[in-house]
Amino acid sequence: MLPLERTPGYDNIPGRAKTHIASLAQRSLSTQIFPECVLVLQNVPEDSISDGGLHFLIFNETDLDKWKAPDEIWKNFPYYLSGYDYENRPIWVWEWGKWPLRSYLERGENMDEIISRHVDQMLWHMYKFWGPQTNSEGERVKEVNVLIDLEGYNMSQLGNIPAVNFLIRKLRLVTIVARFSHVTAFVNTNFFGETILNIVKPVMGAAFGSFEIYGTNSKNWEAKLLKHFPRDQIPLWYGGSKDHQPVKVFG
Repeated sequence: MLPLERTPGYDNIPGRAKTHIASLAQRSLSTQIFPECVLVLQNVPEDSISDGGLHFLIFNETDLDKWKAPDEIWKNFPYYLSGYDYENRPIWVWEWGKWPLRSYLERGENMDEIISRHVDQMLWHMYKFWGPQTNSEGERVKEVNVLIDLEGYNMSQLGNIPAVNFLIRKLRLVTIVARFSHVTAFVNTNFFGETILNIVKPVMGAAFGSFEIYGTNSKNWEAKLLKHFPRDQIPLWYGGSKDHQPVKVFG
């Protein structure tokens, strides 16, 4: 493998990113991910890369590949790879509104750290699953689709400061994903969902402007989703097929 500094595109990544990648190398962690990090990070504006964003993009891959959340976290905080769009880009579904974040954070027991790591792993899986896909022209897929379902988000979640702070912290990472997302769509956005999005809007910066945000009446947005996603690649409740089966469920 080429030395890190000779990896194609290395000169185009921000200085802070170079520092973090070099730090990993000094700690003798796996170097297989370095070319991928360079591919993702090159030409990303310096001021858009937070420590959290680097934490996501330059994970120790063996760490997150091997780590497993407690069974109750898998059960109550699921996400899944629903399918692929017309250009073979992955479609990820995150049922954020149903995640019982408040009740788990109130338990203590390091739940903040555990759920945070679970979200990190979710984003890592999104990144990792780009790899083997190619589009209709035979080119490697470099984008993902993210469908975030806010159904169930309510005042109990919005009114809890630790839960809101947690979301703000983790949504900083979602802004990194958004830079490499073909479509990031929020559906079933009720009053409380809209409120939390307005709260995090300053944190998410320019990426927020690229999001598609839809309300609770699916008749108003199902057809719009189907312009992006084949019917057989998303669940019935998003306008997809009743026979749809996710490619892989994490939870």
